[in-house]
Amino acid sequence: RLAIIEHMPMLAKQLGTTFFNEKLCDQCILWLSDCVFAIRMAAAENLKKLTDLFGSEWCASLILPRVGPMHTHENHIHRLMSLVAVQTLSKSL
Repeated sequence: RLAIIEHMPMLAKQLGTTFFNEKLCDQCILWLSDCVFAIRMAAAENLKKLTDLFGSEWCASLILPRVGPMHTHENHIHRLMSLVAVQTLSKSL
């Protein structure tokens, strides 16, 4: 999974925004809830790289609305990763 995450920005660049949003974006968000810590952290960094690629407006309209509600999830890992993702994304916004 880690190798796939690391190649996601390159794949997104090749496929374009529309295809990525329709087919792959949901998976990138799901990786924030993975049971392996390294995968979750790589997923947050992946979202930052994708934001650098697609722009802050893309992030604000597509990513933040999906990451934001995670902070009220009953699982503490989801709550923590929503904060980590926002912190990581703030470097690109």
